[in-house]
Amino acid sequence: APFSSGPRCVRVEALGGRRRLVLGEKRCDATTYALIVVDEAHHLVGDSSLRSELAELGAAESSLLFLGDVSQATSTISSPEEIARSLVDLPQDQGVVVATLSEVVRSTKRIVAGAAAFQL
Repeated sequence: APFSSGPRCVRVEALGGRRRLVLGEKRCDATTYALIVVDEAHHLVGDSSLRSELAELGAAESSLLFLGDVSQATSTISSPEEIARSLVDLPQDQGVVVATLSEVVRSTKRIVAGAAAFQL
């Protein structure tokens, strides 16, 4: 679940010619964040306590990246921009960019079968 471990530190590790993000093992004690990434952000829709935690992190003053699946959201908000604005109290002149993925690519038949139930 989002925030279950609290904010986590992330670092970039170089391995050969590739780079990858690595999550730290413990909570990050920073007071401000340049970038906040929330995976499974559709869980925040309709959950005021999770949105409060996001506000406590100063999300409206940070760059944000919400990763989620609108088909799994429990709220009836239909527009991805509307969902993003409902999660964080953004100024009205703040732009929101929405990228919609239109294809589910999975590697095993079992995962494809499980994901099929959530496709719109």
